[in-house]
Amino acid sequence: MQALPGYALALLAAYAFTILDLWATLYQRTFGFLIRCPAAHLLALMYGLCALLMLFAFDPLIAPLIGGGSADEKAAVTRALVLLHNNPWLKGLLVGAAANGLVNIKFFSVPGPKDPIPIGLQTLTLPFDPPLNRVLVTQHFLRLVSFCDARLAAIRRTDADLPVLKDQAKKNIPSSYSSDDQAVIQVAFDSATSARNLLRAGVERLGSQWVQSTFK
Repeated sequence: MQALPGYALALLAAYAFTILDLWATLYQRTFGFLIRCPAAHLLALMYGLCALLMLFAFDPLIAPLIGGGSADEKAAVTRALVLLHNNPWLKGLLVGAAANGLVNIKFFSVPGPKDPIPIGLQTLTLPFDPPLNRVLVTQHFLRLVSFCDARLAAIRRTDADLPVLKDQAKKNIPSSYSSDDQAVIQVAFDSATSARNLLRAGVERLGSQWVQSTFK
């Protein structure tokens, strides 16, 4: 029973760090859409289960490293392992926080039918990570498109108003951005072939709040 808090903490930590990793690497401007995608939560839960398996195997793996003797006789690494062994809260937090990174370790890749197959701990994620990420991309795209369509309907604009919308968007690029960033954003706006794609570019580059305040 004493280990239960550590397992719960490992699950929650792995879940939270997976969501934060998605936000930091792919969905910085669209976190509000990401958090409403069921696939994101299922993916985070799967990494939480990986953390539970790692935590379950932690004590048997470090037991031979701890050994006997007094604390003064133990090396610094061994003393740290003893601390983790005796503290389920700290052990659960560290294992949960590190789970996402550890299970994505690969030593090399071999050719596969479509994509290279990683060999290493990352191999264990193949049954759930790639398919869930594909579903997540689709769910995120549909929520983003739905937001853009709803905003266009609210301001009663269509593709016929695309030139006007482009001018409006370019005039409202925040001046706090560097000249290079502003140029990149302008190119993205100029490349939009529909009103929906223009608003989508705005969300991905500047965020949904900017779109709501610019097109109202």
